[in-house]
Amino acid sequence: MPNSSPAVLRSKLTKVATGSDKGSASSDRPSSASSSSSTKGEGWPADKGMLKQFVAELLSDNKFLDSLVDRVVIKLNDTLDELIKARIQSEYEPRLSAMEKRIDSLEAEIQDINKKAAFRSESYERKLDAQEQYQRRNNVRIFGLPETKGENITEIVTKLCGERLKIAVDAAQIDRCHRVGRLPGTGVTQTRPRAVIVKFVSYQTRRSVLSARRQLKGSDVTIREDLTRRRHAHFCEVAARVGIRNAWTVDGRVMWREGDRIHSTSSQPPCLCSRMTMRPR
Repeated sequence: MPNSSPAVLRSKLTKVATGSDKGSASSDRPSSASSSSSTKGEGWPADKGMLKQFVAELLSDNKFLDSLVDRVVIKLNDTLDELIKARIQSEYEPRLSAMEKRIDSLEAEIQDINKKAAFRSESYERKLDAQEQYQRRNNVRIFGLPETKGENITEIVTKLCGERLKIAVDAAQIDRCHRVGRLPGTGVTQTRPRAVIVKFVSYQTRRSVLSARRQLKGSDVTIREDLTRRRHAHFCEVAARVGIRNAWTVDGRVMWREGDRIHSTSSQPPCLCSRMTMRPR
């Protein structure tokens, strides 16, 4: 049987190198039971010289060499990946596991510290609020008093107490008295008068004024306790829920009526970020 040409042999070896002709490559090899005329393999050179020539031609074929190199690189990469994974699992996974446990422990400690810090901050805010409210124990705020330019607000307040509240209050019983808030800018119409804050000399005078404020029912003037910002926000929250007529304050404590029951907060208002708690009186 005639030998194959170098081009045919190069094509066969290229297919074998690229793995695209595994079956044909094995089928082209002669079996032990083949005749003596085919023991050298169909398409293979009959002598070593021709085989060397074919191999030399293959080694000079850049396409064949590139294909062979690619297969070798892929095999090496697979082997290296397996070795690297095995090395990581054996050496670094225990360290990573220990680090993860340490991180979890630190996160738990940080959360605990944050909770304690929040509790302490809320405790300090409550104490400061209580101190500030105590400093306002002799104060009241009056809303709805007509405002005029160049007014004597102390005289207006004493007149209100004497004529409408039926309480004798003179200027000597008032420590300080003034409007709060800014006047509107030029060209802006003032829609309502600014509130008046009054600080009495004694707590008893302030208590008498608050007790007599019912005399102002039905008028545009109202008198309320001077609350801290925190307690005022809590009062507004309660008033919005039950109605302004069903909410009031007593010495800084917010009171409200629901049905036939009267409720109140504790001496300290709840945290503004938490839900409002109610305690029956």
